[in-house]
Amino acid sequence: MRELDVAEAQSRLAELVLDAERGESVAITLDGRTAALLAPAPCERDAVSRNEAIERFLRLCAEWKPANVTRAEILAWRREGLK
Repeated sequence: MRELDVAEAQSRLAELVLDAERGESVAITLDGRTAALLAPAPCERDAVSRNEAIERFLRLCAEWKPANVTRAEILAWRREGLK
């Protein structure tokens, strides 16, 4: 991440906004401390993808049926695997 002081950032604002649009973040410093962060805006596509993934997960959960297996059977399988 690049760092620019506030005066330089002010003179290059249009360029920095274009860089942010391309995915680059820039820290803006004031008296040697980071005062602000210019970063890309969240993409609507990312939110849509996330929402689609959540919907798919919820559909899968609704369709899930528990197996008819007892605890004793699972423990027996586990013991067999240790031999």
